[in-house]
Amino acid sequence: MAKRRKPEKLNKWIYSLWLLRILLVIVPQTGYIHPDEYFQSVEVLAGKVFDVEHSPPWEFNTTLPIRGPVGILSIFPHQEPRFLIPILFPLIYLHSDQILPESDRILVKTPEGSIQNKTQEFKAKTSSNQILKIWLSVNFLFLIFYGFIHQGGVYLAVNYMHKDIKFTPMNTEFHIVTSNIYSLPESFLLQKTSNKLFSQNQIKYSVKKRVFLYEEGSKDLTSIISDLESMVNAKKLLNNSFKHYKKYKIYLLISSSRSEQAENILMENGIFFSKLDSFWPHISTEAFPDLTKYCINSVSVFYKNCEALPLRDYIRKINEMCELILYELDYQVKKPVMTRSM
Repeated sequence: MAKRRKPEKLNKWIYSLWLLRILLVIVPQTGYIHPDEYFQSVEVLAGKVFDVEHSPPWEFNTTLPIRGPVGILSIFPHQEPRFLIPILFPLIYLHSDQILPESDRILVKTPEGSIQNKTQEFKAKTSSNQILKIWLSVNFLFLIFYGFIHQGGVYLAVNYMHKDIKFTPMNTEFHIVTSNIYSLPESFLLQKTSNKLFSQNQIKYSVKKRVFLYEEGSKDLTSIISDLESMVNAKKLLNNSFKHYKKYKIYLLISSSRSEQAENILMENGIFFSKLDSFWPHISTEAFPDLTKYCINSVSVFYKNCEALPLRDYIRKINEMCELILYELDYQVKKPVMTRSM
């Protein structure tokens, strides 16, 4: 009798399933998973979720439709793992019963104290607790990493530059070059559109662009520094102009895992820089820090090419490797070396 009432339960969830269907149509426009291949109808999905008799196509074999696309998509270079978000809903619907299985007594009541009843209770208790604990632990670790550590310095850096832009005279232009980080939210940089007329006291005016972003992604550092050298040279010439009234600030925002290499290239090209601030915690999977560069004294015998440090210094070095560094660049023409003639 309970199974006959099961289709009635679908009516309570039908709108949620339709919403899921709409999301699966809209979200995969990024080209990840096409819903017509993997989620062909609400009825099929509902049948899988609520264990109602249905005729699913081969794509609903749980060993293939989710793992197949995920494995293929993971081969291609991508910004970060969040591009797999569109499959979270179907994963939850398809595999939630394996993480936290429910006893069959929900559908069919078995006599108290029977062997079948005790067996069901034992299986549900042992399997659900172990898998659920593992599932919660893994998700908690991912929450800490992707929620606070991964690209965690971006917001702090934007907040720093927001204050700098806010309290700097309007005749100052900001040129911000980024490497191996997310796109900066321009709304926090007080950047008004330059294609719009503003009105105040019956006076119309336009605002010139003041903040310029150069997002270089995973571009080679040598090429980035070369572009920076051209930029600071051009700004130096403009500053030396008699009628030029603008001032410039050129920033380089880069993960600390690449900061040492960047500093060496900057010095080789004669570009003077100053480290304004660092933002912790920050890890970029595209420029992951080399955690084997340092090791603790007590375990240094197990590593060949690591710098042995006391525990306190080791923790400090690891923290420094997990930062986002903000540099301000300036340019100075190299002076020729004077030699004394004999």
